[in-house]
Amino acid sequence: MNAETPRKKIIEVICKLPHSTNDSRIEFRFDPRRPGHNALNQLIPQLEVLFGTSREEA
Repeated sequence: MNAETPRKKIIEVICKLPHSTNDSRIEFRFDPRRPGHNALNQLIPQLEVLFGTSREEA
């Protein structure tokens, strides 16, 4: 069994957030049901947990 690659894990975290994409950009949107005060603040803790740099679970 192959371990998931960091790239795949990052994509999974990003896809769980409200977003839209096109050929020139990716836009993250704030989800009022998640902790955090803006879209970036909601994304960063998820990535920190993924890379083991957070003290809290996302």
